[in-house]
Amino acid sequence: MLLCYRFAGDQKKNSDKMKKEKFTIEGNRDELKRKLRIDYPELTDQDVDFAAGKEEDFLNHLEKKLGKTRHEITVIIEQLQLTVPKDMAFKITSPEPTFKIRGAWDELKIKLKKKYPKLTDDDLDFSVGMEIKLLNRLEKKLDLPREEIIAAIEELQLETHEEGPKKR
Repeated sequence: MLLCYRFAGDQKKNSDKMKKEKFTIEGNRDELKRKLRIDYPELTDQDVDFAAGKEEDFLNHLEKKLGKTRHEITVIIEQLQLTVPKDMAFKITSPEPTFKIRGAWDELKIKLKKKYPKLTDDDLDFSVGMEIKLLNRLEKKLDLPREEIIAAIEELQLETHEEGPKKR
């Protein structure tokens, strides 16, 4: 997988990591620019021009110009990567923090269904290590940005943790 996800413990750690780490685009930048111009004719040479170390500015500009989220932009670049020969390759590395489902998933699932009534058991199907698939499903079903979903889940995880185990 070209988009590198880093797992972090809690939300504060995640936001601290985001401040310290930056997106990087390595490899054949000219091929990336060419592919972006072909797939998105509304982009000009100036829109796709960026220098090493200026990837954040480049991605911010693409977000505004194309009206897409950071996650959508990184997915576009990943998909473009799959269409080029190895000798012309480029890749994007992302500091995008994700989360780990911690604690009792069954309790968290109940809380998520209360918070978002339109979620079904199928939407909340989860196996350890499959957080990204879960996020993708929830993003699509709830039509919310990934960051908002992560924040809601982490908040519910904290609440569940603070409540402690249920006594029977």
